[in-house]
Amino acid sequence: MNLRFRSLAAVLAVLFTAAPLAAQNNAERVYTRPVAPGVTFTEIVRPALPLVVTVLKVDLSRAGVGAFVANGRINSSTREVVSSAVARSAAVAGTNGDFFPWTADPLGFTVVNGRLVSEPYPDRPAIAIRKDGQVLMGIVQMALTMHFDNFRMLKANGVDRPIQGGELIVYERYFGPTTSAGKDCAEMVLRVDWPGLLERGYADAEIVSLLEEGADSAIPEDGVVVVAKGPRRAELLNAARDQSHVRLRLALQDEDGRSWLGVSEAVGGEPWLIKNGEFSKRTDRHGLDAATPFASNRHPRTAVGVTREGHFLLVVVDGRQITSRGATLREMAQLMMDLGCVNAINLDGGGSSTMVVRGLVVNSPSDGQQRAVASGLLVRSAEVEPAGTEPLTVTPSPVQLTAGQRQAFTVSRSDGTPLDPAQLGSLIWGTRNGGGFVEQDGVFVALRSGSPVVGAWLAGSTGEAKVSVSPAGPGRVRVSLAQGASLESASTALVIAVSDALGNAVPFAPVRLTVEGGGADQTQLTAGPDGLARVTVTWDPAAAPGKRRVRAESNGISGSLP
Repeated sequence: MNLRFRSLAAVLAVLFTAAPLAAQNNAERVYTRPVAPGVTFTEIVRPALPLVVTVLKVDLSRAGVGAFVANGRINSSTREVVSSAVARSAAVAGTNGDFFPWTADPLGFTVVNGRLVSEPYPDRPAIAIRKDGQVLMGIVQMALTMHFDNFRMLKANGVDRPIQGGELIVYERYFGPTTSAGKDCAEMVLRVDWPGLLERGYADAEIVSLLEEGADSAIPEDGVVVVAKGPRRAELLNAARDQSHVRLRLALQDEDGRSWLGVSEAVGGEPWLIKNGEFSKRTDRHGLDAATPFASNRHPRTAVGVTREGHFLLVVVDGRQITSRGATLREMAQLMMDLGCVNAINLDGGGSSTMVVRGLVVNSPSDGQQRAVASGLLVRSAEVEPAGTEPLTVTPSPVQLTAGQRQAFTVSRSDGTPLDPAQLGSLIWGTRNGGGFVEQDGVFVALRSGSPVVGAWLAGSTGEAKVSVSPAGPGRVRVSLAQGASLESASTALVIAVSDALGNAVPFAPVRLTVEGGGADQTQLTAGPDGLARVTVTWDPAAAPGKRRVRAESNGISGSLP
């Protein structure tokens, strides 16, 4: 195994209790910080790989401690960054949740505060939490049916997502203010106890109105709107016409035969990493060893798991950065096993992978900032410290860095006196929105050009340092065709992108062009503030497309096309 996660076993005994290990250049470093009673944060840094792992350990059996789902949508087409969801929900920590398409609808089974807001995705696992803290993990199947007094029965295709032809979808208020249904749909507005349906498995509804043509109906606070399209439009109209009431029935059952009725929170993922103490045995494209980019390439990853002792773990592995290379699905499963999980599923990853603790982004999102996501898995604690009365001072501030540089920050009280050594073991470092990685010893690595903010939190008090990061010199030159351009045309528009080794655009970089089989309108260029230079090449008619070549060079770094 390339990552050699087995060495983690040596630190498992101290993983959640030890003070920071000595910061040696390539030695593994482990830091643990209390977040709230029953909640701890651990950071594992392995420079030799490199790899950064952040872990939230939650004791759901402790009074006042809970995990819950934040639906990232403010309406049907918006998402939310994790730090915003944490702040809005008064949570102490959280990560991103399920996968999602451009519509911002979580792909899998989602329950928010006792409300069903997304149906299960076929053959994908989910994790759910009951009001008493019991955790369920499994692949759930749903049957949502409507039973009319005229003995007609309709089955819904889904909940809170854009409708397709031949579907019947139920919309409740988390979807947004209206259904977005067009005139090719029929709509039935119901007054019903929607949370009660999930709790009991049935609910009696009053039919408020039935519209033969969709009118983008308002979704009531005390009910739902049923929308039918295509052939299902006639089904709905025939069943509901001249009716005043309908009974809704809901069945939720996993592959082990357990009912999921009564769950208060749920979020979907894909795939299983560990089930009943064993690695997932799937052999399809989402199997742990599948020969697909999703499974076999190293990516940022987020996962959720439950240990044999019943502890709830949220884990993020950073990736696609010089500080952390990411993990394959197999490596992520091994990590969750090493952390003690007996059940674990993979959540959305890549640029979505984010962990926020006490308002700070404690990992390094690979996009350079938080990605807005459709759902988050958050942690609450009833024992939350009030905001500190004395702010912390983080120094130096402001500071100017070049991408790739490191800067050690320190924290003191507002009067300049240092913190007590015991307090340093409770200090949490992070950024406000990414742009770099802050290790829990206070050392920041600048990764993205811009204006990141380094933050510190201690017992309700916070402090910040402002950072300005400039791109390093050219580290990569890429030549590509402009939109709609072709090497087979008489002339070709090209775009030259100059970036540093970390992918930051290098503004105003000098570019020298060499053309084989033709000539350029300019051979000495200067990139714009976005690091891009544009040029048009006119080809010699005698030069076949296979003999046409462009080479661009900036400060000794070159790229070519083809």
